Amino acid sequence: MAEIIAKLNSVYKGITDSEKRVAEYIFKNEDRVPLQSIYEIAGHSSVSTTTILRLIKKIGYSSFKKFKIDLAKDSANKIKDIYSEFNLKDSDENLIRKVFLGNIESIKSTMESISIDNLVKATNVILKAKRIVFFGIGGSRSVAFDSALRFSHLDIQAEAYCDELQIILQAKRLKKGEVAVGISHSGRTSLIIESLNIARTNGAITIGISNYMDSPISKVCDYIFYTLFKEDRVRTAALSSNIAQLCIISSIYILVAKNKNKLWNINSLNNLVDDLLRLKY
Repeated sequence: MAEIIAKLNSVYKGITDSEKRVAEYIFKNEDRVPLQSIYEIAGHSSVSTTTILRLIKKIGYSSFKKFKIDLAKDSANKIKDIYSEFNLKDSDENLIRKVFLGNIESIKSTMESISIDNLVKATNVILKAKRIVFFGIGGSRSVAFDSALRFSHLDIQAEAYCDELQIILQAKRLKKGEVAVGISHSGRTSLIIESLNIARTNGAITIGISNYMDSPISKVCDYIFYTLFKEDRVRTAALSSNIAQLCIISSIYILVAKNKNKLWNINSLNNLVDDLLRLKY
């Protein structure tokens, strides 16, 4: 499934005002657009047909016809209620369903858009790395720490930093032969962008994970991976993007384990986590 609405959301902040008018028209008329001509959409959006073609090219379409076909498929398959905001009037069951369905949709959209080739390339970089460092703040803290734990279990020197001073300090210590992974849902977290830029300048390979295509983080990364989810005005996507972020990192982790002939370590890691939980509780 193409997930065109999620892709438009991911590029929205970086497109022109005229392209935003087209995107907003599509957001509001998702079911109607597949039945309209490019001239009708241009008229409703007060833009030229060239603007529409330029916008759809930014999300991977060279053909307006193919764009409309995929949008129609998206609309037909969409589960409408997962995109609505959390509401005090929702029943307990509806709130729970929104959480689960949101996570499912986030993972599904991300899986169908991810570059397998880039995942393999990132895997090869990590296999050769002397050290891998994860940076994440706010909601990305837990993802960074979880990721470092996973790779440490494969006998890779892996660390996670979420404190501002430590992030900058470790970024400056990174060098050629090492890897920095920056995790930022918005792709605009200045601390993460600055740390990746410092690490890259020092010769380290940089990997970024964000929910927005063409966000500033992409400019300081050798490899960039995107989670995909349509956002509403209360940003429920941020809750689901962490799950998709972990899926991206887990995919690289599994590939690294396979190449190091250590897939058995995964079961061992699960046992370690179980032991830690028993000690804690």
